[in-house]
Amino acid sequence: MANVRLRPLRIEDHRRLVGAGCLERPYRAARDLLRAWTRDPAALLWTVETDDDFGGAIALFAATQNPTAARIEPLLTAAGKAAYEAVVRELLARAFEAGGFHRVEIAVAADDQDALGSLAGLGFSRDGLLRHAARRRQGYRDVELWSTLRTESGLRGFAFIRFKPGYVLIEARPDGITRVGFLQNGERLEPSWLFDSAWEAGIADDAGLVRRHTARAPEALPLQAAGALGELLGRAQWQILEYLQGRRCGFDLPLAAAQGTSFQRAVWAQIAAIHYGQTRTYGEIAAALLAGREPELEPEARERKARKLARAVGRACGANPHAIVVPCHRVIGADDRLTGFAGGLAAKAWLLDMELVARYGSAE
Repeated sequence: MANVRLRPLRIEDHRRLVGAGCLERPYRAARDLLRAWTRDPAALLWTVETDDDFGGAIALFAATQNPTAARIEPLLTAAGKAAYEAVVRELLARAFEAGGFHRVEIAVAADDQDALGSLAGLGFSRDGLLRHAARRRQGYRDVELWSTLRTESGLRGFAFIRFKPGYVLIEARPDGITRVGFLQNGERLEPSWLFDSAWEAGIADDAGLVRRHTARAPEALPLQAAGALGELLGRAQWQILEYLQGRRCGFDLPLAAAQGTSFQRAVWAQIAAIHYGQTRTYGEIAAALLAGREPELEPEARERKARKLARAVGRACGANPHAIVVPCHRVIGADDRLTGFAGGLAAKAWLLDMELVARYGSAE
């Protein structure tokens, strides 16, 4: 697949677009078109670079009737068309993330089989046929209108498990599990990919409030994602459900590379080594890190430094993107105190009690 890069479109790019045949002469008309595009504050406008070639431009505009919907307008060269799927995939990701759009549509020539096949692979669905809607030198041609929703794009998906303190959420992209976290009963979700998925799953209302429930036993909710992404989410959902039921101690899941500092990654590696049903304190993890990095420290100096480093360990635990799988709930405060957990202390206590019961048969 071609290496696609998008950079912000500039008005002076009209000359390259005209020279590549993406826009017609005169240059003044092409320049005025780009100038009008840049006046739209909601538009996402990009020049496309594919490997070492100029791929043209691609734009995304908010629909006038529905501000959460948008349309894509590609102006692609031969190089851009060869990388059509990669170009549209990249723009979709930016539209759903930075643009905050919920629905994206695109019009494609009905005889462009390569583009139509790419759209189907990206989760687009055919809305209809527009007769004689596109002009060309030989006359007019038919255009097909395709659209996709944020939750149907196949770029990202969510799975949910209901358990007593709230919900476990699992987020994935095609390259792996990107996030395992928690939603607390009554929590408010901001409009986002997660908001859409939680609403479709029936666990969030129209205002984004996570619905309260009284379920006691863990329960996997139906998946919305399909294809390879759905299979990945289903596998993760099943393994984590088994864990919550006390029937699994470890996981075999492809985790997407987590973004974090070298210190955070070192802390997460220490957390991953904590055995099922056991705990370590923030200070113990800090001391272990210091033992590896500064082995020359005297025990008393290491202890003093570990006490200062313990708070940074706590912040790194809070930034862990793969809760449960990388078991940050097994890290506790001094004197066995439960402190600082992104999913809420109720979830932390529930997980630790569940492991204790599953391993030893009693929470006492």
